[in-house]
Amino acid sequence: MNIEQICQWIISILKFRKNDFPKTTTKVLGCNSFETFGIDRVLTEREALPLLDNAVASTLIPGSFIAFCKLNSSFDEIVADLSKRAVERQIGEMLRNDRYLLRPEKKRPWSFKTRRPFRGRIDKVTATFREKLELAEKVVDEIGQAWKQSSQRGKPMKYDIKKLSAIILVKGGLSFEKLAAELKNIKYDATLNGSGKSPCSSYLHYIFDQKISVEWLNAAVKRFDEMSVACYTKFDENLDVFVIDNSAISCITLEIRKFALTQRLIREQQWFLALTRNATHTVRAIVKSTNKIDPFIPYLPHGSRVLADGEFDVDMNYWCSIENGIDFQVKQRKGPIRKPGRKKGRKNFDKQKYRKRKLGERFFGNLETRRHRCYYRKPENRHKGILLLGCEHNIIGFFRNKAWCDQFIKLKT
Repeated sequence: MNIEQICQWIISILKFRKNDFPKTTTKVLGCNSFETFGIDRVLTEREALPLLDNAVASTLIPGSFIAFCKLNSSFDEIVADLSKRAVERQIGEMLRNDRYLLRPEKKRPWSFKTRRPFRGRIDKVTATFREKLELAEKVVDEIGQAWKQSSQRGKPMKYDIKKLSAIILVKGGLSFEKLAAELKNIKYDATLNGSGKSPCSSYLHYIFDQKISVEWLNAAVKRFDEMSVACYTKFDENLDVFVIDNSAISCITLEIRKFALTQRLIREQQWFLALTRNATHTVRAIVKSTNKIDPFIPYLPHGSRVLADGEFDVDMNYWCSIENGIDFQVKQRKGPIRKPGRKKGRKNFDKQKYRKRKLGERFFGNLETRRHRCYYRKPENRHKGILLLGCEHNIIGFFRNKAWCDQFIKLKT
């Protein structure tokens, strides 16, 4: 009898005695009536104890699940250990608040650091370059090719448009030379006649510059995000919580600026506005930098929640969110309010909802840790380059989200 069969046997017993449980239990857990999951392996003590902690990171864990654990400690020792951790964390939180009151409000940390359960297994999940290409080909099949051949005139096409579109989607922060080298290393066949050849770097740059549009790349970013969402749908949780924020990435080109009556050469920066999803840590859309939310309205499902900082405390944003059925949470600037939209926003502001805004910073942090630079010269190509970084982030996130969700098996109830 395997783990899934044992879990199913336990579920049948619990289902037989479900009248012994309070009716509010499933509502508190946030799941359907007695919908339970089982973990597909036996957990060690080090993996199991964080699941019992009251400071589990905000990750989508099913509200009700069964896991078999191999424990070396007794029940009383485990309870004593968890109680000790809870007390030490509460004391540390009180000391932290007193210590950080001396700092300016903008420089205070959001909260104490937390670790994701099974962190060692999920964070080490990596996909090969060929697996990324296969995923990109699926996206191209669903959203369509980046362009269509206008006519049969001229030189016939040597490479498949579908495969060229997929190659551009997996580029990420690679240069065109490295991208062409990766294709040759895996012997990727992008031709129509099956000759086994892949395009060179100059041809790939031509495709990126002349054939790929911003709208098509945003459609690809959105589809990669939806693929991660599909992994979590079995948990029946609210996934439509987004964070909106402006950021910038450094370019390789220099510009002259004046500082203290002296001219200095500094690197240019390409600013952009990103919409990220909290639950899956994926990017929903990327547009040019602004303090308005209306460019993201086509990408936001009805009834979704958007968290933003004081930069988006604009009267127009509140009315736009009301018209489109969006829960818009903004930490407003201090001082008196005159405009009616901002008054409605201050009245509807929920501090507990806004505290989750920090979870949307993962995409911007990854841009820094991966040390991406924008080496394009045309403004449109710079924006398309940032969209490719969003595609790369979503592709990596998909394989990690899939590995996380595959650990939980939905049991029949």
